[in-house]
Amino acid sequence: MLLNSGTIEVSALNFGAANAYIGASGPTNVISSTIQVGSTLAKFGDGDVWLTGSNNIKGGGIRVSGGRLLISGSTEATAVAVDSDATLAIIGKAGVVQSPITLLTDGAKLLLGGGQAAEVDAKENSIISGWGTIGTAKATNTVAGLITAGPVPGELVFAGRTYLSDTAEFYWTLAGLHDDANPGTTPWNRLTFNNDLHMDHLQVYLNFTPETDPDSGNPFWQLPHTWTLWQFKVQPDWYFQEGNFDYSSGSFSITWNSNVSLAFLQFKPASPVAPTASIRVAADKITVTITYSGVLYESDSLAGPWLPVEGANPSTYIVPTNLADLKFYRAYEAEPSSARSSRRPDGFRLNNRTRVLPYSGPQAPHLSE
Repeated sequence: MLLNSGTIEVSALNFGAANAYIGASGPTNVISSTIQVGSTLAKFGDGDVWLTGSNNIKGGGIRVSGGRLLISGSTEATAVAVDSDATLAIIGKAGVVQSPITLLTDGAKLLLGGGQAAEVDAKENSIISGWGTIGTAKATNTVAGLITAGPVPGELVFAGRTYLSDTAEFYWTLAGLHDDANPGTTPWNRLTFNNDLHMDHLQVYLNFTPETDPDSGNPFWQLPHTWTLWQFKVQPDWYFQEGNFDYSSGSFSITWNSNVSLAFLQFKPASPVAPTASIRVAADKITVTITYSGVLYESDSLAGPWLPVEGANPSTYIVPTNLADLKFYRAYEAEPSSARSSRRPDGFRLNNRTRVLPYSGPQAPHLSE
């Protein structure tokens, strides 16, 4: 069967005991039918075939030899094999492949977009990409290839026993300038292991976009940051090696907190630059404008934590009039509108006013009056 941007909507396609061959060109080939095959369904050609039926394949095995086979329903094939430069994609929460999947060779790819793969054997230089779940609680997963973020970074859960061999590589990707303190909507990829883990010399590498490059000069990289990297539900047997962890702006490292069974990726600036000033405001329905450059940070306390002001763009920021009683701001160059100050029993409070505190040393700036 050959498809060229075609759609098949009959309730069932029955190939009997024979092999079924589906060739495709173009990105919009859709089959909503239940496919009954007694032997093997082989997908070839450079195009995409999307199986949208709720129960899309019954019977024999699946061989993906070219292009992409996308599955958004349940698949009951006996086994699935993916060849070099071909992709099996499991999309959405309803996307479930209930049979073992083997990524046979270099470039064979499993792409998860929220779906579930029952069990995976990923050979050397094959690719597991995206977010979702790999394995059931009783499954055994073996990864000798690459684990990458995919188009949308997220959490990849290994539900069963997992072996990461000495040829396995994990590529962490930062899609936006966010961290654990301010996750935002453009996260990074992380791994969770719900069962036994054997990690043998996993190679860990870091990926950045042009906007998140640590050496781009963005003030984000003038401060330390922490990201949750791996979570373990069972005490792991693990060993990893750090790859491209050193940059002009600073360096990364992986730390382990046994109390919470988490591994964190941490960034330490090469030479932290302290802000030139801290600004303390309480707006009380009067407009306060801050003129600044770089990244503007805010906190409810001078001790922090300091988080980037969401939606703020240099060079001016108007403080919202519905603030809590006190709010602190700071940036690497900042100047507020001029105003008077007043004392209050609970400390120095600026009612509808702002104050700049000169920076006078490597320690954090502090209030004094």
